[in-house]
This record gives sequence, structure tokens and C-alpha cells, in this order.
Amino acid sequence: MTDETRRVGGNVRELPPGRGPWRWVRRLALGAVALAVAVVAGHGAWGRHAAARLDAALGAYRAAGDAVDPAALAPAVPVPDAENAALDWMEAGAVFDSGAAAVRALYSLDDVSLPLDEAELKAIGKAARVSREALRRAEVAAGKARADWKRGADPAAWLGAVPWYRAGKELDGLIAFEALRAHQLGDDRGAVARVRQLLALARAVDGDPILYAHDTASGLFAEACELLFQIAPRLTPGEESGRASPAALRALIAELLDDGPAHDALVRAIKGERLIRYLRARSFAERETYLDDRAIQGWDSWAIAYAYRPLALADAVILMRHADEVGAAVAVARDWPTVERGRALSQPAEVRESPTLHAVAGLLSPRRERGLRLHYNALALRRLAATALAARLFAADHGGARPAELDELVPAYLPAVPVDPMAAGGRAIGYRNDGPQPAVYSVGDDGSDDSGSERPRDRRGELSTNLAVRRWETRDAVVHLLPQPRIREVEEEE
Repeated sequence: MTDETRRVGGNVRELPPGRGPWRWVRRLALGAVALAVAVVAGHGAWGRHAAARLDAALGAYRAAGDAVDPAALAPAVPVPDAENAALDWMEAGAVFDSGAAAVRALYSLDDVSLPLDEAELKAIGKAARVSREALRRAEVAAGKARADWKRGADPAAWLGAVPWYRAGKELDGLIAFEALRAHQLGDDRGAVARVRQLLALARAVDGDPILYAHDTASGLFAEACELLFQIAPRLTPGEESGRASPAALRALIAELLDDGPAHDALVRAIKGERLIRYLRARSFAERETYLDDRAIQGWDSWAIAYAYRPLALADAVILMRHADEVGAAVAVARDWPTVERGRALSQPAEVRESPTLHAVAGLLSPRRERGLRLHYNALALRRLAATALAARLFAADHGGARPAELDELVPAYLPAVPVDPMAAGGRAIGYRNDGPQPAVYSVGDDGSDDSGSERPRDRRGELSTNLAVRRWETRDAVVHLLPQPRIREVEEEE
């Protein structure tokens, strides 16, 4: 008996066409095909609409003179190779052998701070000798004011490439150790020169308009300041051989207080981040790379990227708009509390309301709290370092006496008492001068003035043995104006 027949009352009866038992299977199959065609067509229309919206947004940026394009982030005035500090820093990093036995031995030491012991002096000296060429090239690089890391117009150069890594993340440590060694050996002129090399490296890295570079530059500025917090209380300014001249220290104070370029670099880096987020979303939508820049391989991965294409294109618009909001908020915020209260730390509203629908935007717009706070921490440290140096110059000119108030440093040593960027309302940095341990301080991450308290903010009372970390774990970020014992010596006494 065929599909088209049926036994009725003992007789075989022919059924009309299409009335057999498989008719529902055929209908379901046809329905499934029609649905698939509709889904593909709808997906395509959705993708074309998202692409059109993205192109319109990009066109609006171009019309406003703010193109989302690598060329828009190139230096306004080209930097000739002979004047380009970035090239010299890359060369210095390239010849620095971080794997050399002497360098590894030095970097394995804990709590290297003043006063250095004999073993530390020898370790720094050995590492410096095997890295002589890298240090020489660092000196050359530090003498150049402009830096262009030459990322160019190729999107691949903006996704994952870090041309300054060797100098900014490896060689910087040796430069810092050399500053401590120079001071210990009585060469404060050389110590100040090394500190200024770190500041120059920070400015050069800040010339790369991406947020990772700016975060690294903020860390380098902080590293230079931590050196000064150790060296400044022990400085004896003078014109004699080995001493740091008052003129050189005043120039260093001015350099530290000139933090406007660092703020401009942050705003520019946020524009660079806007470009990178757009490139990553677009590359994923075009089924070229994952959101972490790995190449898409395999039909299953290709299918996932295809399915997410409209979402990725739509989220690219959201990501660019959110970067604009963050940049606008940071551009006018001169202190951390203002940023913390604003929208700069939150993800886009669409991500908060529909995280699944905007998964691409969620993955590409992590909270920026740590990086932005690091920026304002670095500004605070720079102003504290400048004030500590000014107080040291004051003491040298006044027979060792300290200023009764920071206002006494103005205008001979400081143009004005620096504002604390961790405090709201333009509050000046604090001064504690009523005991045996005079200090200047910032109110720290919590924004509360605790009169220069060094008690832990953590209820458990735990503090790091790392000076740079420890400074932000106490109620206020305190910088002493007199030499301090090493942390390990304090712990041994306790």
C-alpha cells in the first residue's frame, strides 16, 4: 500500500494528492525552510541597518572633524626620526637583556630602598655594567622632547601591539635602581638625572594614544616620585661636584608640576580607546578576529561571529558614544571625586539594562575605575614630590628650618601650594608639622582628610611591605620630609 492509498471497508481506495500520512512532514519541512529563509533575510536586513547606522555615525564624526581613524591620532606635526624619542626608547629596550643573570638577580631582590646595603649596591652595579648600552641609549632618548610610536594607519598595529613595552615595563626598573645607587654613592646630580630619565620615559609612553599606554605612563610617573620621596629628605643642594644644584631642583619641581600634558594625554588616550573598540567590534562583525584579537578559525566560530554581526555593529556605535561621554567627563574633571561621582566609571546604559543583548559592548567596555584612579594618584604624587623638594630647598636656605606653613614656600620655591587631586573642591595638599615627623600628604583614595594619618584604611589593619602600594593603603597618602627607616627594619624592631 502506497502513501497515496488507504484501505476502507476491505477495499483499497485512492487518496487525493497531498493527503498521504507524510503530508505533515512535507509541510513542516517547507515551513522550516521558509522560516530559515525569513530568519536569514531578517538577519541580513538587521545587519544592513546596523551597518548603515554605524556608517552614519562615522560620517558624523568626520563631519565634526573628529574622525574615528588612525590618521586622526597621529601627531599634528610630524616628528622627524632624528628627534623622535620613541625610536631611541625602542632601541634601548631592544638591547636591554632582562634575562641576563645579573639583571635577574637584581630584579629578584625584595624591598630595595634607601639606605642600600652592600649586596644591593653590588647587584645594581653588576646589572648596570651588563646593560651599559641600554642605559646609554636611554640617556639619548631622555634628551628628546617628542615621541611618535608610528602605529600608522594599519588597524592591526592598534590591536595588541605595544612598541614601548621593553622600555616602559622592564628597563625602567634598572633606571630606578641606578638613581638609588647614585644617591647612595654621593652623586645626587646623577640621581636626579636618572629620575628625570624616568619622567621622560613616562612622557614618551604617554605619547602613544591608548589607555594601556597612559596607565603605564602614570605608573612611571609614580615610580619617579617614589624615588624622590626617598632621595629628597637626604639631599644637600649645592654647586659642588656630585650635588644637585638648586637650579636643577627648581627645574625638576617645574617639570613635576607641569601635569597638564598628562591630563591631555588621558583625553587623547580615551579617543584612542574609542578607535580600538570600534576596530575590535567591526573586525568581529566582519568575522576576522575575536574580541581579544585572535583570528577566527573554524566554521563554528565563523557561524557565531556571523550570528552576532548585527549586534556587534550596533554595539560599535554604543561603544564610540560611551567613549565620548567618558572623555567629556574626564576633560573637565580635575579631581578624583568629580570623576568618581560622574558617569566615567560606569558601562553604557544599554549594557547595564540589557547585558545579554549588548554582550559585545559589555566585553569591550570594562569599568575604568582602576586606570582613572591611577591617573589622579600619579598627579597627587607629582605634586607631593614637588612640594617635598621645595621644602628641602627651603630648609637648605634657612639653616635646616622647616616652613611653618606651606604658604611660606610661595613664590620662592613653588608658584602656589599645589591642589590635592584626590580631594574635592580644589583643596590644597596637607601639611603635618606639629611633631617629630613632618610630612606632606594627600587625602588618599577615600577623599577624607585624616590629618596625615598613616593608620590602615583596611579594618584588618594590614599594610603592604611595598612602599608604593602601602602609601595608598593608609588613611592619607603621606610623604615624610625626613629620612625614614626601611620597612624591613621597622618590622624587625616590632
